[in-house]
Amino acid sequence: MQDFSAYIDHWGTFYFTVAAVSGTLLGLLFVAVSLNVDTMRRAKFSDLRIMGYQTYFNYLMVLLVALIFLIPEQTQTGMGIMVLLVGAAGVTVSIRQIQSAERNPEHPILGAYFYKPIFMLQISAVGFVCFAGMMVLAILVLAGQRLGISLLFIPIAALIVSATETTWNFLTHGNYHASEEHGANN
Repeated sequence: MQDFSAYIDHWGTFYFTVAAVSGTLLGLLFVAVSLNVDTMRRAKFSDLRIMGYQTYFNYLMVLLVALIFLIPEQTQTGMGIMVLLVGAAGVTVSIRQIQSAERNPEHPILGAYFYKPIFMLQISAVGFVCFAGMMVLAILVLAGQRLGISLLFIPIAALIVSATETTWNFLTHGNYHASEEHGANN
């Protein structure tokens, strides 16, 4: 037990940094959402809400995994179960977001920066794959394989990169259609 806790301690700096980065980027997402709140309220722009929610969820789950690693005297079973639950929650939310986007009859984002198939792959499908990978790695941790811990940085990094790119696109292109629509009315 002490050996596992000592091994996890070596990851402390990395996960402290991950927690700080994901928390900061989560704050940037709140700025992006607040700048696009009028657009997001419109039914025809539900893709933006889906994108915003999935990105928010991805940052939040990355932050949660980082905090799990920072729990003092962490046990292998405790870590494995908590990461498995985060992965399961992520898979569930990603599937629901994909289904929500598919139900949207109007995809105003088509033809703009967020072309729907790219949007789906970028946000929800990447999240799905990363969270499913987290579940597999959590099972390895529960089976006593430290490789699960060592490889966990891959889905964490992929979620941060994907969510950061989405946040940037959301921040810079979120009002694209609203401003186009507004300009047409003038």
